[in-house]
Amino acid sequence: MDAKKLLAVVLVACGLTACFNPQGRRGVADPTGQVAQSHPKYPASSPSVQQTVERNNSHDFFVAVSVVPGNWITSVEEDLKNIAQIADTIFVSCGNTRHFQETQLKPTLDAAQRHGLKAVLLYYRLEQGSTSLEETAKNFGNHAAVVGFKIKDELGDEGESADYWLQYLKEARAVIRKHSHKPIMADIIPWEFWSVGNVTYGKKYPAAKNEAIDRYIEAGVLDWLIVSVGDRIPEMVPKAQARWGNKVKIVVRTSGSFVGNSYENGAFKRNITQTAAEKSREVERVCARAREAKTASAIGIHYYTWQHADYRILDKNGKSNPLFEAMKKNFSEMKR
Repeated sequence: MDAKKLLAVVLVACGLTACFNPQGRRGVADPTGQVAQSHPKYPASSPSVQQTVERNNSHDFFVAVSVVPGNWITSVEEDLKNIAQIADTIFVSCGNTRHFQETQLKPTLDAAQRHGLKAVLLYYRLEQGSTSLEETAKNFGNHAAVVGFKIKDELGDEGESADYWLQYLKEARAVIRKHSHKPIMADIIPWEFWSVGNVTYGKKYPAAKNEAIDRYIEAGVLDWLIVSVGDRIPEMVPKAQARWGNKVKIVVRTSGSFVGNSYENGAFKRNITQTAAEKSREVERVCARAREAKTASAIGIHYYTWQHADYRILDKNGKSNPLFEAMKKNFSEMKR
C-alpha cells in the first residue's frame, strides 16, 4: 500500500473514534458541510479530512436521556434495556451521599456497561452533602461506561456573575483533572441568540450572555458546550457552532417527555389537555430534533428525561406508547 493510501486509511480510522476522544475538537461546519463564518475571536480553520469523516459518520452522533439512579419504572436492568432501544448514552445524577453513590450510582454504571450504554456523570457543586466532586471523579470518573462530566445545569440561571461561574468552572476542572481526562461540559441557555439586547435578561442572567460564554471557552474550562435552545435547533445551533464550535464540541439539550402517568392520559405541556393528533405532532417534533441537531453538526442530543417526577418517556406502568416507539424507530434509523 502506498503512502497516500495508508494515510487515508489512518485518517478514516481516527475519525470513527473521535466523538468521545477527550482531546478531540470539531471543525466548524454549517448543515451543508461547508466551513461556517466564525466569531472574530475564534477564526475558523479549514476542516481536515479527519474532521470531515467525523462530522459525516452517523456513529459519532449520540442520543442521551437523563436518569436518576433508583428512580426506575421497573428496575435498573429493565429500564436500561429499554433505554438502549432509544439512546446510547445516559446522563446520570450522582447524588449527594456516599450511600447513594455506592448503592445506586455504581450499580447503574455497571448495568449501563452491560447494556452498551455510555454515561455522563452529573455533579453541579464542588461539594454536596457527604460527597464531593473530586471524590466522585476519583471513584467513578474512570468507570468503563463513563465518557464525561456535566458540572452545571443551565449555567447562569441563578443570577451570579460570569466571574463567579468562571472561578467555579476552573476549580471544578482542576479537581476532575486530578483523576480523569474525560470531557467536561456545562449546559447553558444562550438567550442572546434570540433576545439580544434584552435588558431584563441581561440583569437576571449575566453569566449566560454570549460574552460570558466566550470567557468560559477562552479559559479552556469546558470541552463540550450543551446548548438549550428549545425548538430553535435549525436556527440557533449553527450560530453556536459558528461562535464556539472550533473550540468546543456542541451538544443539544431539549425536551423529550410527556407529563403524566401515561401517554394516553398525559400531555407534552403541564396543565393542558392535548388531542391524539396534537400529541402525534409533538412526537414528530421530538424525533425531528435529533435529526436537526445532527444536521447542525452537534455531536449529540440530550433529552430530558427518561423519568423524573411526572415527566417520562415510557408509561409509568412500563407499557410502551407512541412516543417510545417513535423514538426507538428514529434512533435505529439514525444509527444505520
